[in-house]
Amino acid sequence: MINLPNKILILSENPPTTYLKALDMAGIPYDCKFDLQDLSQYSGLLLIGGGDVLPAFYNGSLSAKNVNFIRDKVELDAIDYFYKNDLPIMGVCRGLQILNVYFGGSLKCVNSHSDNGADVCHSIIKVAEGRKFFNVISCHCQAIDAVAKNGKVIYLSPDNVVEEVDFSDKIFGVQFHPERSDGDVITEFYGKFAALFNSSKNSPSP
Repeated sequence: MINLPNKILILSENPPTTYLKALDMAGIPYDCKFDLQDLSQYSGLLLIGGGDVLPAFYNGSLSAKNVNFIRDKVELDAIDYFYKNDLPIMGVCRGLQILNVYFGGSLKCVNSHSDNGADVCHSIIKVAEGRKFFNVISCHCQAIDAVAKNGKVIYLSPDNVVEEVDFSDKIFGVQFHPERSDGDVITEFYGKFAALFNSSKNSPSP
């Protein structure tokens, strides 16, 4: 019996420092690389924001921007590895979208969650357990349309954009940017990822 490695993979060579600061606040060690070699070094995966997912991956016909087929394929392959090895994954913005696509969901266009490419502040509302509220930062023009069959919606925005989905007990994504939001938002959502990471890395593996 061995313990899993004590770090996660950020699937990006040079991610914005906001992600790194949030992970540091949550106490999660990480490596940054766009590479699928030797994924056994990692006990978790963080998928960050970026351009639109290629509509062909979900049989869609949306007008997509800043599409990168190679990135889509690498992220989908990474999700496949971590999911099949029962390891935690957190997706942020595009990261939530590609998780939903991997599990069979689809995407749509939205108009009110980006101000010509600038951040928008709005609230999110928990759909159960006391309807908890947070104010968050978003910047996106696509969002979840059909939620994957295994997805459970946790938060919605007031205009009914899906803001958080749990795809399993170890995989979740958020449509907003907690790392660019207030400290309590970072604590809530990166803290959730930290709890999953700590639970996984301390679980013996054959």
